[in-house]
Amino acid sequence: MRQKAFWGGLLLLPLGVVFASLFVGRYPVSFGEVVGALFGFQGVPPTARTLVLSVRLPRALGAALVGM
Repeated sequence: MRQKAFWGGLLLLPLGVVFASLFVGRYPVSFGEVVGALFGFQGVPPTARTLVLSVRLPRALGAALVGM
């Protein structure tokens, strides 16, 4: 049981790091703006949507794939 928890945590850690990397950058973006941009919610500023979907998400996914 303890070994399953270890491997489960080891699998979830990279996902958490990729998600956390969406918040880090020169321009501040709030949690709500990141989640709204990812799920297509209305009311997200166009700048935040563009920043998350066109810059930070591709960069984070690319880094994750290179790191595999």
